Amino acid sequence: MTINIITGIIIVLFLPGFLISYIVFRTLTTLEQVVIGICLSIIMGFIISIMLGLIKLGHDKYGFTGTNCFLSLSVISIIFIVIFVSSMKKK
Repeated sequence: MTINIITGIIIVLFLPGFLISYIVFRTLTTLEQVVIGICLSIIMGFIISIMLGLIKLGHDKYGFTGTNCFLSLSVISIIFIVIFVSSMKKK
C-alpha cells in the first residue's frame, strides 16, 4: 500500500512536470525546476482528469477512474523520458 502511494505521488505530482521543465527550462536552478515541475504536473493531472471525464465508454460509464488517470500520466511521463534521453544523446 505504501509503495502504491509513493509511486502515485511521484507520477501524479512530480515526474511529468519536472521532465517538461527540465527539457524546456535548462537555465533554471534545480529548485526552480522542481517547483515549476510540481505546478505543471498538477495542471496536467487536472487537464487529463477533465478529458477522461468527458470520454464516455459505454452506457453510464465514463473514462475517469484512478487507474485511467494514473496510466495516462504514466504514458505521458514515458514520452517525456524518451524526449529527455534523446535530447541528452544529442549533446
